[in-house]
Amino acid sequence: MSVVVVGAGISGIAAARQLQNFGVNVVVLEIKEKAGGRIVDDCSFGVPVGRGGQLITGIINNPFCVLCFQAGINFRVLREECPLISERTGKIVNHDVDRQVECHFNALLDVIEHWQRRGDMDDN
Repeated sequence: MSVVVVGAGISGIAAARQLQNFGVNVVVLEIKEKAGGRIVDDCSFGVPVGRGGQLITGIINNPFCVLCFQAGINFRVLREECPLISERTGKIVNHDVDRQVECHFNALLDVIEHWQRRGDMDDN
């Protein structure tokens, strides 16, 4: 038996893998240049920013985590403290710098929320 799976997102890949485990010949078709579906990074600002399922909350009995385990894909469990990691060096950023960046980021979010509440934001 042969099956065509349309889409190489996480569901398509999981379905193809399960079918292969059952001995089915599988072909996966994907219209985009790379697999992953909505698990994609946006690099328009010069650095990768996750726009999909890169961060998963609740790993206990989570089918995605089971798939990662079965496929031998490592993932990192995030704790309450989530350190900022430098893209350039791959090392944890100094805690004081991380706290300053977080403070500025939160201030920007507060300003945007204020604009939205007042209706000052427009498309320009």
